[in-house]
Amino acid sequence: MRGNTIVTNKDLLNSNTLDLKDCSSGIYIVTITTAEGNVLHTAKIIKK
Repeated sequence: MRGNTIVTNKDLLNSNTLDLKDCSSGIYIVTITTAEGNVLHTAKIIKK
């Protein structure tokens, strides 16, 4: 794990999907935070 931010999306109010089509295969950690920086949810995604 490199710890790099690969996607930042500040406009998720009208969407509930995350497009990872341009990302290579691997394991990703997705963290959803509020505008104030409070963590709402963290999930591990495995892209094959």
